[in-house]
Amino acid sequence: MQKPADGMDVPAPAASASLPPAPPAIVTPAPAPTLPPLTYVVTPAPPAAGGPAITQIAMSDQVAHSGAPYLLLVTTTPDVTGVTIEAYGVRFALYPAGPGRFGVTGQIPTIPWMIANRTIAVRFVATTADGRSYTTSLDARIGR
Repeated sequence: MQKPADGMDVPAPAASASLPPAPPAIVTPAPAPTLPPLTYVVTPAPPAAGGPAITQIAMSDQVAHSGAPYLLLVTTTPDVTGVTIEAYGVRFALYPAGPGRFGVTGQIPTIPWMIANRTIAVRFVATTADGRSYTTSLDARIGR
């Protein structure tokens, strides 16, 4: 026994058993999600000379179906820094996927019967860092 400065008996530290190192964790990668094919491709009108532009809009379908997966890719001129979509008063930004490429993927929520079977205008707005913009629209259909 060791005697600390206060005079109390303290047991000697026990010898610790050496444990083998833990095996490395096995990581199984999740399978990549299956993306729907791009079946509806639109080439908008060219912009004014030297201006920003959307050069192609590619969607998984022209008709939005309840519960269906969707994919949307927008190709722009390299100076475009952001693309937004507007429809029915709702606006959201696409994710940048590289210079001049923006997109989004997901699953369409349940479509209420009162808005099903309608055609809507979807507005695409491409903007540059200095505030210039290019706007184009296309019609999409809401199905059930």
